[in-house]
Amino acid sequence: MHVYQLLTFSPLEKFPRELLHDIVSALPRQDLLRVRLVSRILATAAASCLYQTIPIWLGLKSLERFKAISEHPQLSQYVREIVFSPLRFIDYGTANQYLDHTRNLTNHRSADFQALTSARYIAAYESYIKAQRHLSSQGIGSKTLLGGMRRLPQLSSITVDFLNFNIGCSELMSAFGTLKAGHSLTYDCEHLLPLVVGAMIASNATIRTFKLGEHEEFRQDPSPGVGTRCSLLESSGFAQSGEISYPRTISSEALFNTFYLADEPNGRKALGKLRILEISSIETNVDHEGELGETMTAIHQIIALSPNLEKVTLGEISDKVSGEMPSLIGVFGSSTLRRLRKLDMYNYESAIDDMVHFFRNHASTLVEIRLGWMTLLDGDWSSLLNRLRQVKFLRMKHFVLNDCDDNEVDLEVQDYVLRKTDFDPIVEARTLRHLSQCLM
Repeated sequence: MHVYQLLTFSPLEKFPRELLHDIVSALPRQDLLRVRLVSRILATAAASCLYQTIPIWLGLKSLERFKAISEHPQLSQYVREIVFSPLRFIDYGTANQYLDHTRNLTNHRSADFQALTSARYIAAYESYIKAQRHLSSQGIGSKTLLGGMRRLPQLSSITVDFLNFNIGCSELMSAFGTLKAGHSLTYDCEHLLPLVVGAMIASNATIRTFKLGEHEEFRQDPSPGVGTRCSLLESSGFAQSGEISYPRTISSEALFNTFYLADEPNGRKALGKLRILEISSIETNVDHEGELGETMTAIHQIIALSPNLEKVTLGEISDKVSGEMPSLIGVFGSSTLRRLRKLDMYNYESAIDDMVHFFRNHASTLVEIRLGWMTLLDGDWSSLLNRLRQVKFLRMKHFVLNDCDDNEVDLEVQDYVLRKTDFDPIVEARTLRHLSQCLM
């Protein structure tokens, strides 16, 4: 039976609350608002799903909505995760200064120029810049986040999705019409990240999960009228130079400053509550020499201040200019995470000695290990696995290599590392690849 038929024709009063919640949670997010209108029982069930994760950007309407949810006696009980988009306008100054900047970026005869210099666009720019300055000067954004986090008893997860072009999109599109992200917005997190972490620390909320990276739930276009053609997902083309400008992701300066300021008693207390850390898809600034190293130092600081982490996921950090890769020792240093159960790392490099030392320090707690697109600076993967066979892993169940040693598929190596077999999986995979090539 279709879920809508089930909800419409069944006596809802007789449904167990847990079952009703499971049924409603299967609905797309955009349908939950309509379901809430069917009955009071469904309104409660849908609300628990709809408000479990809430999106925020530092716009006036978004902050007002967040404040209202946090003060609501029922809705505030449902919120478990906040997803932040660092949507923020570049403040060019006055409207005339904005126009001068736009003239330098776009061809005067282009459709972009016509849209970016229309009376409606300029009025919206002046309005949002004024509101943004007010929020910053009065500390309203910081105070709203702090007060809201204190009033959300179930809040346990914070995500800063520094590549999110959709949270806040509907509000902005209604004011601006076509809005080019690269022309009018910045995503560098210099403003948002310190506010979020500062509020998290000051609120004394028990945050177990902290993520820097993508959150799929709010990647869809927010409404049928806001498509890719005119949404914030569209990159901005600089017609005069022929270059394409994309908004920045996140800077090492934002990471570095935020988490070094957290190195104080309350900061260590807050980060000591973290159990899950996920950092993914950071592209360093091509104009800033040494930013990869600074980014690794900042991530190392987060890990050093979070000794109780149980799961760490570190995704790609790319340096498009030098081609350098981040290193395992660069982000973990000498830190030992005494509760680390699961490790996922992608596109990092390491010396064999460093990797053996790291796994030996965490051999008593690690259960799952997944390494993808890893580069060994010395030796080969067979040499590494052979040395890991000398490490006494007490709880390990899964050890997977993905796209390591030219293997494009997952290669499970736990049985070999745990000495349950003497057949080297690296050698076996190479043999199979060779036979496959011979048969082609």
